[in-house]
Amino acid sequence: MPNVKNNAAARETRRKLIEAGGELFAEKGLHATQIRDITDRAGVNVAAVNYHFGDKFGLYRAALKEAHSAGERAMAAVPSSGPPEDRLRDFIRALVQQIFNPDRPAWHYPLTWRARLEAEALPDELIDRTFRPLTDRLGEMIRELVPGASERTIALIETSIVGQCVFHLNDWATIRRVYAGVLDDVDPSALADHLANFSLAALRGLQDGAKRPMSSEGSRAPKRKTKRSRKPSRGQRPAGSKTPRGKTT
Repeated sequence: MPNVKNNAAARETRRKLIEAGGELFAEKGLHATQIRDITDRAGVNVAAVNYHFGDKFGLYRAALKEAHSAGERAMAAVPSSGPPEDRLRDFIRALVQQIFNPDRPAWHYPLTWRARLEAEALPDELIDRTFRPLTDRLGEMIRELVPGASERTIALIETSIVGQCVFHLNDWATIRRVYAGVLDDVDPSALADHLANFSLAALRGLQDGAKRPMSSEGSRAPKRKTKRSRKPSRGQRPAGSKTPRGKTT
């Protein structure tokens, strides 16, 4: 018996539901979006959501998977061997360019960002499939660039690097207004180069800091200053010296 879910009409219905659902989930969030809103926008029967996805949550997971697929493809192209500095540059470039990709549907990134805000709406399977491989690859580079770093430090570096890229997308319109006439012509490639240079400089600073001895409190010991003896001014007797007998001062 043919699988009716895989025929052309069924695939088109499924595509319409993911597109309409993704747009509405990005605009309103998971819980505020109603199935009727989705099917009205998609122009399909209400029963189609349950038929193709089981329920609204199944459609939400499918939309999130679709939104993350472009990022997965971009990251898959990042080399897995070579100097860690070059790999980190490629990683940041791929991340920035797929975020700013003009051919990517407009709802993709807002949906993934809203899912982060609605933490309970971000499925564990998506974290395991998308986020963990991303942080694992980034962590490999950082371990090579900052040997001996603790797992906590590595995690903080990862969030700092990814956070820079995410910040520039979230606030790019505001950034351009604040720095009008200065950052108007910055394109994704130039931004990626800046973020890579900035991140590598920070990592070199961490490497240098790791070479300094630790103080007893656990922080890097500051460079100790040499105490210079102060010469007494003319006519002034050095502190602690005794006045010879019979002399007055």
